Amino acid sequence: MSAVEEGVETVLHRDKFLQVLKQEAPSADSFANYLKLHDDRNSQLDLLELYQTLNRRQVQQLWSSLQEVCNHHVMSGPFSEDDEQLEQLPVGERKQVVRKTVGIVQGVITMATIAISQDSPIVPDALQDIVLVLHGILPSLPEVAVQLKTQISTLCEKWWLKDLSQKENAVYNAMMFFLKQSLEYKAKGTSVKRVWGLRQVLSIFSYQDETMEELQQLLLLCVINKTYLGAAEGRRFLTFLFGLHPNFTDKLHKTIKNQLPTASKAVQKYYGEIYFNAWNIADGLFKEKIEICLQDLMYRAIHADRSGPKPLSDNLQLLLSYVHQQKHKPGVDDMLYTLYKPILWRSLKVANPAVRTNAALLLVDAFPLQIPDAPVEERDQNMQKQLDILWSLLEDPEPMLRLTAVRGVCRIVGLYWELIPATVVQDFLKRVIDDMANDCNSADVRAAVFKGIMFVLEQCPLSHPLLKTMLPRLRNHIHDKSEKVRLAFAQLLLKIKSVRAIKFWDVVPLDHIMARIAVDKVQTATILVTLLFNSFVPLQKDSAKILERAIYLIQENPQTARRFFQLAPNCMAIGDTVKYMLLLCHYVWQLTLRALATDPNSTEESLEEKENISDEDLSVADTNTMAGLLEAMALLWAASTRELSQPGNGEWKQKLRNKFARCLPDFLKVFHDARCHNALVQLACFLKADTIPTFSCGVVSKLKGMSWPTPALEFGPLVSCLANWGRLGDVLELVTEWLTIALDGPKAQDDMGDSKETKKGKKKRVMFVDPHQPQPMLALDMLDYIFSEYLCRECALDTHTAQLSTISHKLQGVLTCIEDRLATGRPLTHDLLSDDFLLRALQSYCLLQVHLQQQNETPSCEFFSQILDWADQKLVPSLSHPGIENTQGATSTVSTGVFAVNAIQTVLQVAGDLVLLCLLSDEQSCTLLQLAGAILSTDSAADLLSSVCMLTCRVVDVTAVSPHDNRMQDLVPRVLESIIQTQVYLVRKQKDAARQRLQETKSAFQTIIRAHVNQRSLNQNLSHDFMATIMTAVVAEMTRAVRKGAEVGTCDRISDLPTLSAFLLSTVNINAASARLFVEELSHCAESGALQGLPGHYAALLILNTLQKDGWRAGRLKECADVVQQQAQNLAGEEQEEEDSAKRKLFEEITNLAAKIQN
Repeated sequence: MSAVEEGVETVLHRDKFLQVLKQEAPSADSFANYLKLHDDRNSQLDLLELYQTLNRRQVQQLWSSLQEVCNHHVMSGPFSEDDEQLEQLPVGERKQVVRKTVGIVQGVITMATIAISQDSPIVPDALQDIVLVLHGILPSLPEVAVQLKTQISTLCEKWWLKDLSQKENAVYNAMMFFLKQSLEYKAKGTSVKRVWGLRQVLSIFSYQDETMEELQQLLLLCVINKTYLGAAEGRRFLTFLFGLHPNFTDKLHKTIKNQLPTASKAVQKYYGEIYFNAWNIADGLFKEKIEICLQDLMYRAIHADRSGPKPLSDNLQLLLSYVHQQKHKPGVDDMLYTLYKPILWRSLKVANPAVRTNAALLLVDAFPLQIPDAPVEERDQNMQKQLDILWSLLEDPEPMLRLTAVRGVCRIVGLYWELIPATVVQDFLKRVIDDMANDCNSADVRAAVFKGIMFVLEQCPLSHPLLKTMLPRLRNHIHDKSEKVRLAFAQLLLKIKSVRAIKFWDVVPLDHIMARIAVDKVQTATILVTLLFNSFVPLQKDSAKILERAIYLIQENPQTARRFFQLAPNCMAIGDTVKYMLLLCHYVWQLTLRALATDPNSTEESLEEKENISDEDLSVADTNTMAGLLEAMALLWAASTRELSQPGNGEWKQKLRNKFARCLPDFLKVFHDARCHNALVQLACFLKADTIPTFSCGVVSKLKGMSWPTPALEFGPLVSCLANWGRLGDVLELVTEWLTIALDGPKAQDDMGDSKETKKGKKKRVMFVDPHQPQPMLALDMLDYIFSEYLCRECALDTHTAQLSTISHKLQGVLTCIEDRLATGRPLTHDLLSDDFLLRALQSYCLLQVHLQQQNETPSCEFFSQILDWADQKLVPSLSHPGIENTQGATSTVSTGVFAVNAIQTVLQVAGDLVLLCLLSDEQSCTLLQLAGAILSTDSAADLLSSVCMLTCRVVDVTAVSPHDNRMQDLVPRVLESIIQTQVYLVRKQKDAARQRLQETKSAFQTIIRAHVNQRSLNQNLSHDFMATIMTAVVAEMTRAVRKGAEVGTCDRISDLPTLSAFLLSTVNINAASARLFVEELSHCAESGALQGLPGHYAALLILNTLQKDGWRAGRLKECADVVQQQAQNLAGEEQEEEDSAKRKLFEEITNLAAKIQN
């Protein structure tokens, strides 16, 4: 279509459009049709082009007509389907009516937007009235009309930005809408930018007017909104809010303070940025107001609490830290000095160490506090004052303050080296290195010294010459008793390595570093290995030098070498690790081939790869060095296993396997030393069995040839080899064979041979007698090893469940053997069934059953209920009378009692482990507690006290006790009372061993009390009864001591009391709740008259007096003393006729002691 034709069509559309609107009652339908044509992409009608062709008269005519259309639809509505006008219409018609109304209003908005988008818009009064009407209905529109509300608000926004008439009256509701939209959940940053663009709107409102309360609340919500804080425009908007009105600034400050305790670190920094920028752009009254807010934050930062995982003091210091970092900007130094001056200096001298610590942290962060324009003399005096304060803080008795001072001194020295006099710097560093590094009372202070020196080295190169002379004084700190100190010192050495002027071996001798690598924990040892890595593994040098360094390390310190090679893969890429291993392997192989060449039995096949090597090289006769090299290769491969398993490293892994598959058979021919053999076995684990057939075929034979005791270091690698090769079933078969022979008797071996006969019947054949004796104890060791190693355990449970079930069935026979052992009263006649084997087999049976049931996803260890019933029926009766003689004599009977105790301990130990793993049901836990109570009622209760306490501790601590679990709530107090009764018996009958045995149970007993007292809210009587038992035991022992005339009146500490009383009171005093329960129970006892005469009342007061002297956690001691004294007076009045001198003297002591407690 030509331009002329398009122009003609536009004129026609314009005339028709105006003709429609000229009608006395303009047709909304016709107007809607034009809007549809405007939105239709295929239509040639464009309202913007049409509007641009109108003259002023036509524009006024257009808006007069549109005003009628708008007023009609705006006033009548409806804008939602729930409107009352549409109640009589069907749902479908309601949607059409609402869609039509909204469409007409949206069309008017479209025309208004077009009108004000012109460069010099014509704004008739009708258009202005339409905008004001739309602005007025904005709050009343329903929530579902979000799109319409957005369009109206956008129109009002453009009206404001175009600076059109009546803009102040056409923007408030739009601003409210945009604020609410930006505060919605998951609001976008664009909504915040829109609010930022309308910020000047907020300046036209009065913030003392009550009608502005809703707006103020929205603005206060913006201050705590993450969308605003996370966007740069949002933070600028919040900064702008501080300049709206002084009273509103106070509200903003109060809102921010309420958020500080829970705000994140990032939010704290954002608030610091907002406060500083608000201060920086403010002037006059607003600047003073913001300075008051900042000073309030400073005061609160100084006096804030330092306790808890996220202390308020740290949050406030983080906020103020942003302000401190702006010291390079004009006026900031003056402001900080002025605001800190009235509060900081005096806070550094108060008695409260927390306040001093907070003040010191602020001083260090804001250092130096000064007025740049002040006279030089005044600035120097001010600087000296702050340095003197830092010096005094280094001597503060509070460790946290010394820690802060050390960090502060190092930070200030590192940043302001040139500003501080050289003598002062030297004195500070000398004090830190010579004194603070040797602070024996705080490991944190010692660690802070090394971290601070690292900061100085990094920030100030001018410090290197001075520190070079001072740092060697710290060499012994590499052996500090604290792990964190050694870690910090290792990090310092690593930092020194990057400083050219200082050599780390001048600070700490090399042999000290090597010694620490051998014994230190992984984190510290890894840093030290990194420190020495290039020295002992110079990958950039030739092969000869690399081998020379490796051999030197192994010969110098074998233990360090093993640890070094274990951690070395952390310091190099996997490719370099493989190349290094191949180099070591090739070198050892050449030495091996040279040794084989001198062996007349060697074949030429073995020597075809031999190369000429120097005669000065090692020989295989140096077994220690050879073992070290083989161990190095094994450790490097083990440490790189995970990385070699990555998809991209398959080529490196195959190279290793190919090389070692060729070399390992030759190694096995030459190296027969135990260390060398163990290393070769570990290397064989990483290879495939078919690549080393000679070795792999003889592994099971080697296991059969071992005897017990053989350490796991010898048989473990062989078992791991078989597991890696998929032959773990051979080990389990050997275990089954040995256990069968032990548990089924001597004929079991013959029976096993018969079971292997074929179905064709027995034939005459040659039989070989196995020269190896069965080793059932070694079989149990192998079983334990399999389940302790992840790879072996997963292999066994995934593919050998049937064999494990067979072993479990065999081990179940140990229950019968134990019964026979207890019945006969002496060790069993079978040599393999020793007492140690029976106990080990019982434990292995339980653990094997646990693994099998977990593999089968059984909800709980059902088999263990049978074990508990068996223990209750068979083991507990043997504990009741361990000293009765039988036909075998007293010695064997005592041995039976000891065996029964050991068997019970084995069951309790397994039970405790199952409880910790939450594998027992509540019913089984109750059965356990019943068994514990039964054990404590036997004559062997004292021997099993520690085991029962630990078990009860775990049950109470792990098992969830609900208010409906009445059985558990009844059983726990009973067991606890039985424990206390056993403790009383122990103190009376076994005085020499009592203190040690009680100490063994203290930790578990404290946990029991803590957990059980916490349930007091569920059932008041349970904790009450239990605490009554403790109180009764303490009072009874103290009363007995008073009657015997023991010197208990001079006890100043709980530990000075008699054995049981000291133990129980120190245990109860673990927290205020249990301590309060004890005092309440003692008071109830006195009120009820249960104390035994005047000695009992005197004993109660002695207890209270000792508790008061020793800093008892709970109050109410004086009230309890009043009750005891009153009851003593009543008792003295009743016994007045029979009063003698001893009772008078005792009553006087009661009176004096009660008065002492009161005063």
